[in-house]
Amino acid sequence: MADARTRVLVLLIAYFVVRLPWLFLVPMKEAPDEYAHFWILRFLTEHLRLPEAAEVLAGGPSAVYGSYPPFGYIPHVLVSLIGGKLAPAVDISLCSRFGSLIAGAVLVPCADYFGQLLFSRSRLFALALPLLIVFHPQLVFVNAYANCDTTTAALAAVTLMLLSKTLLEGLQLKYSLILGFVLGWLALTKYSGYSMFPTAAVAILLAAWLHRSKFTDLILNCAVVAASALGLSLWWFLRNAAIFDGDYLGTKTMYHTWAVTFKRELVFHKSAWTFLKDHRWWRTIIYSYWGYFGYMTQEMARPLYIVYQSIMAVSIVAALSRVPKAIEAIKALRAVANVVSSINQDAALPAVWFTLIASFVINLGAMVYASMANFGLAQGRYLFPNEIPIMAMLLGGLYLLPAGWRNKAAATFVVFNAAACIYQFYKLYSLPGYAFNFVRTYVQ
Repeated sequence: MADARTRVLVLLIAYFVVRLPWLFLVPMKEAPDEYAHFWILRFLTEHLRLPEAAEVLAGGPSAVYGSYPPFGYIPHVLVSLIGGKLAPAVDISLCSRFGSLIAGAVLVPCADYFGQLLFSRSRLFALALPLLIVFHPQLVFVNAYANCDTTTAALAAVTLMLLSKTLLEGLQLKYSLILGFVLGWLALTKYSGYSMFPTAAVAILLAAWLHRSKFTDLILNCAVVAASALGLSLWWFLRNAAIFDGDYLGTKTMYHTWAVTFKRELVFHKSAWTFLKDHRWWRTIIYSYWGYFGYMTQEMARPLYIVYQSIMAVSIVAALSRVPKAIEAIKALRAVANVVSSINQDAALPAVWFTLIASFVINLGAMVYASMANFGLAQGRYLFPNEIPIMAMLLGGLYLLPAGWRNKAAATFVVFNAAACIYQFYKLYSLPGYAFNFVRTYVQ
């Protein structure tokens, strides 16, 4: 236990050391939509209440997120209030960034938990998972400016951890209650995290089946999750509908403001196939997941993307090569009498993997829908609620390589990812407009 705490502490120190220089370096004009995030979090900090519809309308383009759930900014508001007392000379634009920094740190212990759980037979792979998250270039960038994506990703990671415990230990009211509150808060952050709701439903049903839970226990736990989640979040959606003419989610209000400001179509819809067949759509997602900075204007060096995509390809091919053997193993299990009654942690572990994969697939499907409705561009940071599943799946594929290659592949991935992060920092530092600023993030 002491070793585990020391390991997590060292990882957290690395997390903060890597991100702090980015926090002071990136100007607001180069941080995607930070001006819009800043409008709402500054309003919350200064007024300690939610904005009314008239105030959102008066805010213009800067208030485009004013109709969205605002509780992903709780960490930012808290650190801004504290910073205003401790360092009044420092502008709220800089103080609020520490909210993202602190919220993002939640992923580190969660990643360590999954690393130890999923790769218990390999210390290298177990440590590789949190290390990949510590040095992931795009995640470092997003953790270094004010946004609600970081809070959403943190709550999603906690959700997945609770679901894994439920799968391993069975349905328990304490987990269901905490899960409900976490999902309730998640509902009030950013819609990119909503993939966690169907994921939670799948995991709860799977846990009930694995552990042969009584139907009454299943219903009770589902009721606890639903009641705690709705009790925490439902009021906001009702309020939103009341002040924004029936717009429960705030998406119609946001889209109208965005479309009018940037002279886009007020009515927009394309088929899913339009995006699924578009290689540029996929390329944008992949590039912006690993690292696409500024307003998606500052690419990494092309060879870095090639290496990342090569690692992805090797992992996918290695995983697909094992599919026939996995099918044979499942068929063999069906022939074993009373196999379900012998479920234990080793047997439940595939259920955790299944849940992580399902969560990613659902998240990706939601991104397709968002593109169809033009709720947002294809951006890799919208996959950050599944940051841990994505990294775990990539490592999982590498783990299936021949024994002589797997450790080399994992070590190469970790070292390359860290090198890419450090290289990109120095590349941004050399650009005009990027400079260390310890007072504010914008030019007055």
